[in-house]
Amino acid sequence: MRKEHKLNHVLTSLISRLLLNINTEKEEKILLTMIAPEKLKLEIQPETEKGYKRHIQRIECKIIGKPSSNNVWWTKKTKEQNIERNIDTTQEGYSGGTVDCPSLTIFGFKETDGGIYICRATNEAGEGLSNESILQYIEPPTLKVFPDEQHVVKGTDQRLDCSISGIPKPVITWMKGDIKIDLTIDQYKYSGGTDESPSLIIKSFEISDEGVYVCKAVNEAGEGTSNQSYLTFIAPPTVKVSSYAQDVVKGEDHTLNSDIFGIPKPVITWMKLVNGEYKILDLLKEKYFGGTCDCPSLTIKLFNTNDDGIYVCKATNIAGEQTSNATCLTCIELPTVRITPDKENVIRGKTQTLKCFVSGIPKPRISWKREISGEETIIDLSLDKYVEEYGDYPSLTIIDFNVTDEGRYFCTATNKVGEAISNISFLKYYEKPEILIKPKAKRVAKGFSQTIVCCMSGTPIPKIITWTRITNELEIPVDLTSDKYSGGTADCPSLTINSFNEADDGNYRCRATNEAGEGLSNFPYFATKFSVDD
Repeated sequence: MRKEHKLNHVLTSLISRLLLNINTEKEEKILLTMIAPEKLKLEIQPETEKGYKRHIQRIECKIIGKPSSNNVWWTKKTKEQNIERNIDTTQEGYSGGTVDCPSLTIFGFKETDGGIYICRATNEAGEGLSNESILQYIEPPTLKVFPDEQHVVKGTDQRLDCSISGIPKPVITWMKGDIKIDLTIDQYKYSGGTDESPSLIIKSFEISDEGVYVCKAVNEAGEGTSNQSYLTFIAPPTVKVSSYAQDVVKGEDHTLNSDIFGIPKPVITWMKLVNGEYKILDLLKEKYFGGTCDCPSLTIKLFNTNDDGIYVCKATNIAGEQTSNATCLTCIELPTVRITPDKENVIRGKTQTLKCFVSGIPKPRISWKREISGEETIIDLSLDKYVEEYGDYPSLTIIDFNVTDEGRYFCTATNKVGEAISNISFLKYYEKPEILIKPKAKRVAKGFSQTIVCCMSGTPIPKIITWTRITNELEIPVDLTSDKYSGGTADCPSLTINSFNEADDGNYRCRATNEAGEGLSNFPYFATKFSVDD
């Protein structure tokens, strides 16, 4: 029996047990080949590379050795901190770094991803270690100059602050329009504007310095240009408003004209004197129009007494401010007048009051009138029939209202501005129903018909009529739908009782209703005495 074997001393006992189970009666050849595990070799590329901001960066990893790897992981360290840390490739932002795909992909490369990368892998022979791959984070310059826009007062120094980022540190250049600013030649005019001190100071600003300024920066990742900063030469404002006092009719629009100058165009503020102190007007309200840089004159819409007062205009820009002379506005008002109620039904004998709501500056004088036979007549307030109240809410009271007081009433309000006529108040005379039925009492022959005559008055004419019969102290409604009765309605209020008999005995009463209320009649007694056959 020939045996060829390459043995690991750890497997000796296992092979011995295997040989004991071999059939010795037969000659057998056993070839045992034991291959020792080979330590893995790892190679990653690139050895060094620049990684751009937010780009995808891939490190290729090639693993050689048998058996193949059973575990792969990546580590990273930085030059500043020589501490190697494991990378969790399951996190968002990574792909690969596994047994099936050992190469590592980094998405959205950022500054913290810069460093020295190493790949490690293990098999039965142990752990293998790759070479180093150095990824250097680079970022093109980004710049921000502020202010974006500025009004600069003549003779003052203006600073343009510049915020710069970029890796590696960028080299900067300042431009005015399309022309490069030579800081070495124009040192008397400028300071700063260098890599170490990027903000630019323009000394003693003049009209010739007005323009657009930008800062440019370059590094190996690329170049960047800042936003534009527009500097404008300015002069202090002047402002003037008409100084005369003026009356303004209530409800009309009034414009305060203003003459304003300034570079740049000033910001306009209109103010009104309130309790000894000027208060800024809220020009966003619909009450006002204009009063702005583009339309400096102020229009006050629908002028009223709340708008009375002294007004001034203040113009402001970066160069300074100036307040105008004052102008005084006073509200005058045409009378307005309204009376209530517009319409009223007045019951006879009641007292009716007409209320008057009046406005006007100066306070108007009130005159009460009514229409008689189509003509306007001034009411004689000296009569006891009328009582007039004055004050803020004047009124006219009509005492003991009767049919002659029915009609159309109105009033006029007059002041030095003009006259106003109120709406019409129509007072309608109403009277509760009055009812008289007769005869006052009667004995009715049995079997005969008996008519109870109903005499009725009322304004308006009653529309609801009901009859009742009183017997044994009970008041029983008469069923006017029965053949027993006829009449007893609004059109025919008298009640006829057909075939009168003892069951019809009793006192009869009529009720009538209109808009003024309810009226009750007297209640005469009717009863049988003898029959027709007798």
